[in-house]
Amino acid sequence: MRSCTILTTVTCMLCVWVCGCTTTPTPSIWPGASSEVWLHYKAEPMASPEEAIGAIKNLQQNFVEWSAGVPLTTLDVDAFGLRAKWEWTEVTQQTNYVPSYGGFFAGYNYVPVYSGSYQTQTYSTEKNDMLVIPFDDVKGLALFHMPYLAREFKYGLAVATSQKEIHLRMADADSQLKLANAIYALAAARGADLRNPSVGLQISELTPEQRAALGLPEDAGLLVTSVAEGGPAGQAGIKFLDVLLEINGQSLKTADGITPIVQAAQQANGQPISVKLLRRQMATQPVTNKAGKVTGEQEVEEKIEHTVEITL
Repeated sequence: MRSCTILTTVTCMLCVWVCGCTTTPTPSIWPGASSEVWLHYKAEPMASPEEAIGAIKNLQQNFVEWSAGVPLTTLDVDAFGLRAKWEWTEVTQQTNYVPSYGGFFAGYNYVPVYSGSYQTQTYSTEKNDMLVIPFDDVKGLALFHMPYLAREFKYGLAVATSQKEIHLRMADADSQLKLANAIYALAAARGADLRNPSVGLQISELTPEQRAALGLPEDAGLLVTSVAEGGPAGQAGIKFLDVLLEINGQSLKTADGITPIVQAAQQANGQPISVKLLRRQMATQPVTNKAGKVTGEQEVEEKIEHTVEITL
């Protein structure tokens, strides 16, 4: 999985399809939509740390480390952290050419014969790895669904810490929510700061090519690269590839500028956040000849400004 900071970081994958050896299509300046569905997470803390610890232990068979995808061998959970270990057998094969020597007599003369064959050997290596989630260092949680993943455990959980992000996959949505709530409860009990609200957006700064295509000045606007399903931004009508221009009347130049505005809105007793955005959309226009007669239709791209309100 790509690394994904809960509010502002996005990972883009650009795939270029080459047909034969003739022409390479020009890559689009706009990122493609991810096959992963980002789910808005609203914490439902458990009643006590003991309940949260028990819930995690009961889920041992229901989650795996993101990349490994193998059952956990051991799972140790207490009020301070989660420690999981898994083991697997790595099988490799090596093919070598094995020479052989022989010969025969032709009369009084010995005729040597050199030959050989390729032989494949299989080697098995026992390996192991582990992960640690220190609950006092948890900075945020993000939930994902990967319906097109060609593996089991299609529900993902990203746990952000100050050092890195730890990625897990769950068997089902119920296990995903239980694990997230348990980690949230234990992190909160250890004093982790999880108060920052999520508006359910991932954004990136516009490239010079994207600004030129939109007719925006330098350092203006932020590109929406993902919208959380069920989140405040999605409910307000913000869409993938919208461009955020202003929040509460303040121009947006960097992704970091959103966080203090959102925090201030949260402290203002749920005051809605006003967002001005620019949206690219296709529209149909008539095609006329020199005499002004309509001869057909064509699709053109329009740029429309919208103002929406996000309620946290």
